Amino acid sequence: MKNIIIKKISKEISKNVFTEPQVIYILVLIRKILKEHDHSYKNYPILSFFCDWSVHAQMDRVAAKKMLDIVQDFYRGLDRYLGIRKNTSFFPFVMLIVLRKELKLFFSRNNLPLMLIDDDKKWERFLFLILRVIIDCPLISNSGYIREGRFINFKHKKNIIFKLKLRDGNTQTFISKNKNDFIKTDID
Repeated sequence: MKNIIIKKISKEISKNVFTEPQVIYILVLIRKILKEHDHSYKNYPILSFFCDWSVHAQMDRVAAKKMLDIVQDFYRGLDRYLGIRKNTSFFPFVMLIVLRKELKLFFSRNNLPLMLIDDDKKWERFLFLILRVIIDCPLISNSGYIREGRFINFKHKKNIIFKLKLRDGNTQTFISKNKNDFIKTDID
């Protein structure tokens, strides 16, 4: 069964990915392998999370809470440990860089073609299709300092917007400064 799914992913990638339904199909197939066949989804936490995120209207269960806890730890540690302001463009986009790394590892381990990941233009197209699928799909937590996080928009391919709602009612918006915030060529 796993081999059949791998062949489906490979076939879809070879067509070039140009639509949101293609992205959802690829992520659902990857999700099947991670959850049903490899039981290695723990080795790909961000990839697994994005696969789940792409098929839900909102993420409000354990996985969303864990992700928001990670975001919270990073968010609260920025000033103190990194000496950078919280409105830096870097903060929420790290997960997009990690997504690319984990997807490359998954593809490599399953002998899938790497052209979607290694080619920056193809990766950028794929990533923006993923973002269009999850735009305004909130990550929700009823506890902790951060209560909600979501990608809300991208004005153009340089400015992705991610918004946090905090326990105190305030919001924090992050806007990428340029593609280097989320498109990295040195992911090996």
